[in-house]
Amino acid sequence: LIGSRLQPWQALVRATGTVGRKSAVLAGLTSIVLRSGILLLFLFFGLIFLSVMQGPDSRESRWIALITIHLTLSLLVVFSNMKLWLLAMSALLINAPVVILLAEFQRQQLEFGWYVLWAYLALWSMFLLTRWRQTYRALSMLGEEMRYYLID
Repeated sequence: LIGSRLQPWQALVRATGTVGRKSAVLAGLTSIVLRSGILLLFLFFGLIFLSVMQGPDSRESRWIALITIHLTLSLLVVFSNMKLWLLAMSALLINAPVVILLAEFQRQQLEFGWYVLWAYLALWSMFLLTRWRQTYRALSMLGEEMRYYLID
């Protein structure tokens, strides 16, 4: 890292397509949370995947392989610099199995994982919404309406 052009902090916080300073802060915050979370989960499940593949094939090893593939694709999408429509389509394709998993299993079957998956999808949604310019236009119009009715 010293003497190179690699800038890991800017890769984690990079917020493209933002409108103003406040939107850049919100986009940077969601970027660092989602990117670092996916990176840590990828490293964790990658090590588990390598250790599980040493043993015989089982249902758990298949789930670990699917999670590792999902996190690998998520890493590629989250760290790449692409247009919003392509980012949204890629995120939709990557997270479709997570939505199917939530629809297939009930809360009692997944236990704590059910809440973690919903939080993961909410974070992806925030990540995408903070990059969409229309979000900030809608929020500014809402703020103007609230100011008109509550203050004036």
